[in-house]
Amino acid sequence: MLAKSKLLVAISGTSILIGIAALTQFYGKTTAESSNTAGSAHAGMNHGMAHHEADTRPGDDSAQGNNGHSSHGNTSISPTVRLVNPEEIPANKPTALTFKVEDQSGQAIKKFDVFQEKLMHLIAVNRDLNFFEHLHPEYQGDGIFSVTVTLPEPGNYVFFADYKPAGESEVVSVLKTAVPGTSAARTQLDLSQNQVIGNTTVGLELNPMTVKAGEPVNLTFNLRDSSQNQPIPDLQPYLGEWGHLVILRRSDNLSRKDYIHAHATTKKFSGDVNFATVFPQAGMYKLWGQFNRNGQIITSGFWVKVP
Repeated sequence: MLAKSKLLVAISGTSILIGIAALTQFYGKTTAESSNTAGSAHAGMNHGMAHHEADTRPGDDSAQGNNGHSSHGNTSISPTVRLVNPEEIPANKPTALTFKVEDQSGQAIKKFDVFQEKLMHLIAVNRDLNFFEHLHPEYQGDGIFSVTVTLPEPGNYVFFADYKPAGESEVVSVLKTAVPGTSAARTQLDLSQNQVIGNTTVGLELNPMTVKAGEPVNLTFNLRDSSQNQPIPDLQPYLGEWGHLVILRRSDNLSRKDYIHAHATTKKFSGDVNFATVFPQAGMYKLWGQFNRNGQIITSGFWVKVP
């Protein structure tokens, strides 16, 4: 049985460098892990307490091309984020998480700017990217955010916290954890570009159809009523836009460079919601488009291969 693992040091974010200090006791041995080391949970058995590590840096798009943000830049305070509690996150059980945002001296950052209608956006995914949740932690004051999440099964999970310290640029912090237990084997990828979600059919079109790493691409989500095969009549804005798009490159060691957050370019909805981005490198990417149909959030998930 693994002894308890604790996140001892959150990291300071700069536009280039990442520093991580995380200590994990493994069968009585203490090891240090860096941001380039995958978590301890792979297909197979994860024992004992969860391991947490953090990767925080300003959301500078220059590292991954035009991903939809235009206002990113360096922050002057080098924010850090750490998962305060719990030490163990059980599988398939609602669990309250507490995060703290601090500056480089360890003092709480207490003021944040609202962007896309929230103070913080938290994206939770598992290693295989077949689990996705977009949450909005509540601010408790003194740099503390809290949220309840249910991680469905054992394995590696990654949290992408997206926020803006007051007067500063947007920051994306990456926190990793492992849920104890036996992980399921990886599932085969579904490359279809049409999905039926409730009474909504969502289709994905890429322009150009042959996507290349490092080159601009337009992504079009077509939303139709499944029963009438007509554009849905009741789409409403979600987080101030006609849609929300998160993209992640599949990797055993997800990091900030794998994360793309794109904004909708559509000004008037007539059946399609458009996004523009650049896939920074070759790989398999998962795209989650989210749309507000009369108060119900529809989340579609598509795989795209980028050669």
